[in-house]
Amino acid sequence: MLEEAPALEAHLAGLIDEIAQSGDLGHRSPTALLKDAEALIETGPLVRCSRFVSQRFRERGDDRYCDLEPYRLFPLVLGLIRIHLGVCFGLVALFACARRSEIIDMGLHALLTSDGRYHLTIHQAKRGEGNERPRFDKPVPRIVAMAISIMNNLRTQLLRVMPREDALLDDRVMFFVGMQGIRPFSENHPRVVLQLISDYFDLRGPDGKRWVLEPHQLRRSFAMTFFHSEGEESSLPALAWLMGHHDVEETWRYVKESMTGKEISHAEACLAIAAVNSGDGSESAQKLKTLLLEHFGSDDLAVLDHDDVLEYLEMLSEERKISVKPIQITTGDRSTFTILISHRGE
Repeated sequence: MLEEAPALEAHLAGLIDEIAQSGDLGHRSPTALLKDAEALIETGPLVRCSRFVSQRFRERGDDRYCDLEPYRLFPLVLGLIRIHLGVCFGLVALFACARRSEIIDMGLHALLTSDGRYHLTIHQAKRGEGNERPRFDKPVPRIVAMAISIMNNLRTQLLRVMPREDALLDDRVMFFVGMQGIRPFSENHPRVVLQLISDYFDLRGPDGKRWVLEPHQLRRSFAMTFFHSEGEESSLPALAWLMGHHDVEETWRYVKESMTGKEISHAEACLAIAAVNSGDGSESAQKLKTLLLEHFGSDDLAVLDHDDVLEYLEMLSEERKISVKPIQITTGDRSTFTILISHRGE
Protein backbone atom coordinates (compact mmCIF):
# COMPACT_ATOMS: atom_id res chain seq x y z
CA MET A 1 0.00 0.00 0.00
CA LEU A 2 2.82 2.43 0.79
CA GLU A 3 4.07 2.13 -2.78
CA GLU A 4 0.89 3.94 -3.87
CA ALA A 5 1.62 6.92 -1.62
CA PRO A 6 3.80 8.86 -4.11
CA ALA A 7 0.99 8.65 -6.66
CA LEU A 8 -1.50 9.92 -4.07
CA GLU A 9 0.81 12.75 -3.03
CA ALA A 10 1.25 13.78 -6.69
CA HIS A 11 -2.51 13.53 -7.33
CA LEU A 12 -3.31 15.66 -4.29
CA ALA A 13 -0.66 18.23 -5.20
CA GLY A 14 -2.11 18.50 -8.70
CA LEU A 15 -5.62 19.12 -7.38
CA ILE A 16 -4.41 21.75 -4.94
CA ASP A 17 -2.34 23.50 -7.62
CA GLU A 18 -5.48 23.68 -9.76
CA ILE A 19 -7.47 25.12 -6.85
CA ALA A 20 -4.76 27.70 -6.11
CA GLN A 21 -4.78 28.85 -9.73
CA SER A 22 -8.58 29.04 -9.93
CA GLY A 23 -8.86 32.01 -7.60
CA ASP A 24 -11.82 30.42 -5.81
CA LEU A 25 -9.97 29.69 -2.57
CA GLY A 26 -11.56 31.71 0.21
CA HIS A 27 -14.88 31.97 -1.60
CA ARG A 28 -15.92 28.32 -1.31
CA SER A 29 -15.08 25.50 1.10
CA PRO A 30 -11.87 23.54 0.43
CA THR A 31 -13.78 20.25 0.25
CA ALA A 32 -16.17 21.65 -2.37
CA LEU A 33 -13.20 22.87 -4.41
CA LEU A 34 -11.50 19.47 -4.15
CA LYS A 35 -14.72 17.82 -5.30
CA ASP A 36 -14.97 20.11 -8.33
CA ALA A 37 -11.30 19.69 -9.25
CA GLU A 38 -11.15 15.91 -9.13
CA ALA A 39 -11.50 13.65 -12.15
CA LEU A 40 -12.10 9.94 -12.47
CA ILE A 41 -8.89 7.98 -11.94
CA GLU A 42 -8.79 5.35 -14.70
CA THR A 43 -5.09 4.47 -14.85
CA GLY A 44 -2.17 4.11 -12.48
CA PRO A 45 -1.71 2.65 -9.00
CA LEU A 46 -4.68 4.49 -7.47
CA VAL A 47 -7.36 2.87 -9.65
CA ARG A 48 -8.41 0.12 -7.25
CA CYS A 49 -8.35 2.43 -4.26
CA SER A 50 -10.39 5.12 -6.02
CA ARG A 51 -13.02 2.64 -7.18
CA PHE A 52 -13.42 1.36 -3.63
CA VAL A 53 -13.84 4.88 -2.25
CA SER A 54 -16.27 5.84 -4.99
CA GLN A 55 -18.42 2.80 -4.30
CA ARG A 56 -18.30 3.21 -0.56
CA PHE A 57 -19.25 6.87 -0.40
CA ARG A 58 -21.34 7.50 -3.47
CA GLU A 59 -22.62 4.44 -5.32
CA ARG A 60 -23.39 1.55 -2.97
CA GLY A 61 -27.12 1.45 -2.39
CA ASP A 62 -26.97 -0.30 0.96
CA ASP A 63 -24.22 1.91 2.42
CA ARG A 64 -25.29 3.90 5.45
CA TYR A 65 -23.74 7.06 3.99
CA CYS A 66 -25.98 7.10 0.95
CA ASP A 67 -28.89 8.73 2.73
CA LEU A 68 -26.69 11.62 3.81
CA GLU A 69 -26.30 14.33 1.20
CA PRO A 70 -22.80 15.47 2.37
CA TYR A 71 -21.36 12.09 1.55
CA ARG A 72 -22.57 12.29 -2.03
CA LEU A 73 -20.32 15.34 -2.22
CA PHE A 74 -17.40 13.65 -0.45
CA PRO A 75 -14.17 14.32 -2.42
CA LEU A 76 -12.66 11.13 -3.71
CA VAL A 77 -9.16 12.22 -2.72
CA LEU A 78 -10.15 12.51 0.96
CA GLY A 79 -11.27 8.89 0.90
CA LEU A 80 -7.92 7.91 -0.61
CA ILE A 81 -6.15 9.83 2.15
CA ARG A 82 -8.23 8.10 4.84
CA ILE A 83 -7.22 4.69 3.53
CA HIS A 84 -3.56 5.70 3.65
CA LEU A 85 -4.02 7.14 7.14
CA GLY A 86 -5.45 3.78 8.22
CA VAL A 87 -2.45 1.91 6.82
CA CYS A 88 0.00 4.37 8.37
CA PHE A 89 -1.70 4.28 11.77
CA GLY A 90 -1.70 0.48 11.67
CA LEU A 91 2.01 0.28 10.86
CA VAL A 92 3.02 2.76 13.54
CA ALA A 93 0.83 1.19 16.24
CA LEU A 94 1.99 -2.32 15.33
CA PHE A 95 5.74 -1.77 15.21
CA ALA A 96 5.82 0.69 18.11
CA CYS A 97 3.73 -1.74 20.19
CA ALA A 98 1.85 1.30 21.42
CA ARG A 99 -1.60 2.00 22.79
CA ARG A 100 -4.13 3.94 20.74
CA SER A 101 -3.87 7.06 22.91
CA GLU A 102 -0.06 6.97 22.73
CA ILE A 103 -0.16 7.09 18.92
CA ILE A 104 -2.80 9.84 18.91
CA ASP A 105 -0.65 11.98 21.23
CA MET A 106 2.59 11.30 19.33
CA GLY A 107 4.48 14.51 18.62
CA LEU A 108 5.21 15.82 15.13
CA HIS A 109 8.95 15.33 15.72
CA ALA A 110 8.65 11.96 17.44
CA LEU A 111 10.75 10.15 14.84
CA LEU A 112 14.46 10.14 15.66
CA THR A 113 17.09 9.06 13.13
CA SER A 114 20.70 8.16 13.85
CA ASP A 115 23.18 6.14 11.77
CA GLY A 116 20.37 4.70 9.64
CA ARG A 117 18.40 3.56 12.68
CA TYR A 118 14.99 4.83 13.71
CA HIS A 119 13.46 5.44 17.12
CA LEU A 120 10.00 6.71 17.96
CA THR A 121 9.41 8.84 21.03
CA ILE A 122 6.32 7.58 22.82
CA HIS A 123 4.89 9.02 26.01
CA GLN A 124 3.31 6.17 27.92
CA ALA A 125 -0.41 6.44 28.63
CA LYS A 126 -0.01 5.10 32.17
CA ARG A 127 1.42 7.77 34.42
CA GLY A 128 4.41 7.10 36.65
CA GLU A 129 6.03 8.92 39.53
CA GLY A 130 4.95 12.52 39.95
CA ASN A 131 1.94 11.84 37.72
CA GLU A 132 4.26 12.15 34.70
CA ARG A 133 3.92 10.13 31.52
CA PRO A 134 7.20 8.21 31.10
CA ARG A 135 9.02 8.73 27.80
CA PHE A 136 10.23 5.80 25.71
CA ASP A 137 12.41 6.02 22.60
CA LYS A 138 11.40 2.77 20.93
CA PRO A 139 13.36 1.23 18.07
CA VAL A 140 11.21 0.91 14.94
CA PRO A 141 11.84 -0.37 11.39
CA ARG A 142 12.22 1.87 8.36
CA ILE A 143 8.63 1.23 7.28
CA VAL A 144 7.44 3.29 10.27
CA ALA A 145 9.60 6.19 9.12
CA MET A 146 8.06 5.82 5.65
CA ALA A 147 4.53 5.91 7.11
CA ILE A 148 5.26 9.06 9.11
CA SER A 149 6.83 10.73 6.08
CA ILE A 150 3.71 9.98 4.02
CA MET A 151 1.44 11.53 6.65
CA ASN A 152 3.64 14.62 6.90
CA ASN A 153 3.64 15.08 3.12
CA LEU A 154 -0.15 14.71 2.88
CA ARG A 155 -0.71 17.14 5.77
CA THR A 156 1.60 19.71 4.15
CA GLN A 157 -0.41 19.61 0.93
CA LEU A 158 -3.79 19.75 2.66
CA LEU A 159 -2.79 22.76 4.76
CA ARG A 160 -2.21 24.70 1.55
CA VAL A 161 -5.99 24.96 1.15
CA MET A 162 -7.42 23.94 4.53
CA PRO A 163 -7.19 26.29 7.52
CA ARG A 164 -5.44 25.33 10.77
CA GLU A 165 -8.43 25.47 13.08
CA ASP A 166 -6.70 23.48 15.82
CA ALA A 167 -3.21 24.29 17.10
CA LEU A 168 -2.56 20.59 17.75
CA LEU A 169 -2.14 20.10 14.00
CA ASP A 170 1.29 21.70 14.36
CA ASP A 171 2.26 19.39 17.23
CA ARG A 172 1.01 15.91 16.31
CA VAL A 173 1.74 13.35 13.62
CA MET A 174 -1.75 11.89 13.29
CA PHE A 175 -4.52 13.86 11.59
CA PHE A 176 -7.96 13.19 10.11
CA VAL A 177 -9.75 14.61 7.08
CA GLY A 178 -13.45 14.97 6.38
CA MET A 179 -16.06 17.35 5.05
CA GLN A 180 -15.16 19.78 7.82
CA GLY A 181 -11.50 19.84 6.78
CA ILE A 182 -8.36 18.67 8.55
CA ARG A 183 -8.12 18.16 12.30
CA PRO A 184 -6.07 16.19 14.85
CA PHE A 185 -6.88 12.55 15.48
CA SER A 186 -9.45 11.95 18.23
CA GLU A 187 -10.10 8.75 20.18
CA ASN A 188 -12.66 7.54 17.61
CA HIS A 189 -10.66 8.16 14.43
CA PRO A 190 -8.41 5.06 14.66
CA ARG A 191 -11.50 2.85 14.50
CA VAL A 192 -12.88 4.82 11.54
CA VAL A 193 -9.74 4.40 9.42
CA LEU A 194 -9.06 0.81 10.53
CA GLN A 195 -12.63 -0.16 9.62
CA LEU A 196 -12.08 1.44 6.23
CA ILE A 197 -8.89 -0.51 5.47
CA SER A 198 -10.46 -3.71 6.84
CA ASP A 199 -13.15 -3.39 4.18
CA TYR A 200 -10.67 -2.25 1.52
CA PHE A 201 -8.51 -5.35 2.03
CA ASP A 202 -11.66 -7.47 2.57
CA LEU A 203 -10.38 -8.94 5.84
CA ARG A 204 -12.12 -12.16 6.87
CA GLY A 205 -12.07 -14.27 10.01
CA PRO A 206 -11.60 -18.05 10.09
CA ASP A 207 -15.36 -18.41 9.64
CA GLY A 208 -15.29 -16.32 6.46
CA LYS A 209 -17.20 -13.46 8.05
CA ARG A 210 -16.16 -9.82 7.79
CA TRP A 211 -13.41 -9.01 10.26
CA VAL A 212 -12.66 -5.47 11.42
CA LEU A 213 -9.21 -4.67 12.77
CA GLU A 214 -9.30 -2.98 16.20
CA PRO A 215 -6.54 -0.69 17.53
CA HIS A 216 -5.68 -2.91 20.52
CA GLN A 217 -5.18 -5.92 18.24
CA LEU A 218 -2.14 -4.28 16.65
CA ARG A 219 -0.33 -3.99 19.97
CA ARG A 220 -1.34 -7.51 20.97
CA SER A 221 -0.18 -8.93 17.64
CA PHE A 222 3.27 -7.42 18.12
CA ALA A 223 3.47 -8.69 21.69
CA MET A 224 2.55 -12.27 20.83
CA THR A 225 4.82 -12.41 17.76
CA PHE A 226 7.75 -11.04 19.75
CA PHE A 227 7.09 -13.40 22.67
CA HIS A 228 7.02 -16.53 20.52
CA SER A 229 9.72 -15.60 18.02
CA GLU A 230 12.30 -14.37 20.51
CA GLY A 231 12.03 -17.36 22.85
CA GLU A 232 9.44 -17.39 25.61
CA GLU A 233 11.96 -17.79 28.39
CA SER A 234 14.12 -14.82 27.39
CA SER A 235 11.77 -12.36 25.68
CA LEU A 236 9.72 -11.17 28.65
CA PRO A 237 12.04 -8.48 30.06
CA ALA A 238 12.52 -6.88 26.62
CA LEU A 239 8.83 -7.20 25.80
CA ALA A 240 7.89 -5.62 29.13
CA TRP A 241 10.05 -2.61 28.24
CA LEU A 242 8.62 -2.34 24.71
CA MET A 243 5.08 -2.44 26.06
CA GLY A 244 5.80 0.09 28.78
CA HIS A 245 4.95 -2.33 31.58
CA HIS A 246 6.39 -1.73 35.02
CA ASP A 247 7.24 -5.39 35.59
CA VAL A 248 7.36 -8.72 33.76
CA GLU A 249 4.42 -10.11 35.75
CA GLU A 250 2.12 -7.60 34.05
CA THR A 251 3.52 -8.65 30.67
CA TRP A 252 3.11 -12.35 31.50
CA ARG A 253 -0.56 -11.81 32.37
CA TYR A 254 -1.00 -9.90 29.10
CA VAL A 255 0.45 -12.61 26.84
CA LYS A 256 -1.35 -15.41 28.69
CA GLU A 257 -4.70 -13.85 27.80
CA SER A 258 -4.06 -14.66 24.14
CA MET A 259 -2.73 -18.19 24.59
CA THR A 260 -4.50 -21.54 24.62
CA GLY A 261 -4.00 -23.96 27.49
CA LYS A 262 -1.50 -25.94 25.42
CA GLU A 263 0.46 -22.79 24.58
CA ILE A 264 0.55 -21.76 28.23
CA SER A 265 1.88 -25.19 29.22
CA HIS A 266 4.58 -24.92 26.55
CA ALA A 267 5.56 -21.42 27.70
CA GLU A 268 5.67 -22.51 31.34
CA ALA A 269 7.86 -25.48 30.36
CA CYS A 270 10.28 -23.15 28.55
CA LEU A 271 10.44 -20.88 31.59
CA ALA A 272 11.06 -23.86 33.87
CA ILE A 273 13.92 -25.13 31.69
CA ALA A 274 15.48 -21.68 31.75
CA ALA A 275 15.25 -21.61 35.54
CA VAL A 276 16.88 -24.99 36.19
CA ASN A 277 19.61 -24.36 33.59
CA SER A 278 20.43 -20.86 34.80
CA GLY A 279 21.99 -21.89 38.08
CA ASP A 280 18.97 -20.54 39.98
CA GLY A 281 19.66 -21.54 43.57
CA SER A 282 16.10 -21.13 44.80
CA GLU A 283 14.54 -24.04 46.62
CA SER A 284 11.76 -24.44 44.04
CA ALA A 285 14.21 -24.56 41.10
CA GLN A 286 16.43 -27.07 42.86
CA LYS A 287 13.42 -29.21 43.69
CA LEU A 288 12.39 -29.25 40.02
CA LYS A 289 15.95 -30.09 39.00
CA THR A 290 15.94 -33.06 41.37
CA LEU A 291 12.58 -34.19 40.00
CA LEU A 292 13.92 -34.12 36.43
CA LEU A 293 17.06 -36.05 37.30
CA GLU A 294 15.04 -38.72 39.11
CA HIS A 295 12.50 -39.02 36.30
CA PHE A 296 15.14 -39.47 33.59
CA GLY A 297 17.49 -41.51 35.78
CA SER A 298 20.43 -39.18 35.31
CA ASP A 299 22.78 -37.12 37.44
CA ASP A 300 23.46 -34.44 34.83
CA LEU A 301 20.85 -32.24 33.14
CA ALA A 302 23.25 -31.38 30.34
CA VAL A 303 23.08 -34.88 28.85
CA LEU A 304 19.28 -34.96 28.70
CA ASP A 305 17.48 -34.42 25.40
CA HIS A 306 15.95 -30.93 25.38
CA ASP A 307 12.74 -32.00 23.65
CA ASP A 308 12.20 -34.87 26.10
CA VAL A 309 12.60 -32.53 29.06
CA LEU A 310 10.31 -29.95 27.46
CA GLU A 311 7.61 -32.55 26.79
CA TYR A 312 7.77 -33.83 30.38
CA LEU A 313 7.52 -30.32 31.83
CA GLU A 314 4.57 -29.54 29.54
CA MET A 315 2.84 -32.62 30.92
CA LEU A 316 3.52 -31.49 34.51
CA SER A 317 2.09 -28.07 33.69
CA GLU A 318 -1.00 -29.48 31.97
CA GLU A 319 -1.64 -31.78 34.95
CA ARG A 320 -1.12 -28.78 37.25
CA LYS A 321 1.67 -30.56 39.11
CA ILE A 322 3.80 -27.46 38.65
CA SER A 323 2.98 -23.81 38.10
CA VAL A 324 5.57 -21.49 36.58
CA LYS A 325 5.53 -17.72 36.34
CA PRO A 326 8.06 -14.92 35.95
CA ILE A 327 8.43 -12.42 38.77
CA GLN A 328 10.31 -9.19 39.20
CA ILE A 329 12.06 -8.41 42.45
CA THR A 330 12.84 -4.75 43.03
CA THR A 331 15.42 -3.65 45.58
CA GLY A 332 15.99 0.08 45.64
CA ASP A 333 16.66 1.16 42.05
CA ARG A 334 17.52 -2.35 40.89
CA SER A 335 15.08 -4.89 39.45
CA THR A 336 15.82 -8.58 38.98
CA PHE A 337 13.91 -10.93 36.71
CA THR A 338 13.51 -14.47 38.01
CA ILE A 339 11.16 -17.42 37.67
CA LEU A 340 8.95 -18.77 40.43
CA ILE A 341 8.15 -22.48 40.29
CA SER A 342 5.37 -23.81 42.50
CA HIS A 343 4.86 -27.52 43.05
CA ARG A 344 1.40 -28.95 43.68
CA GLY A 345 0.67 -29.13 47.38
CA GLU A 346 2.97 -26.24 48.26
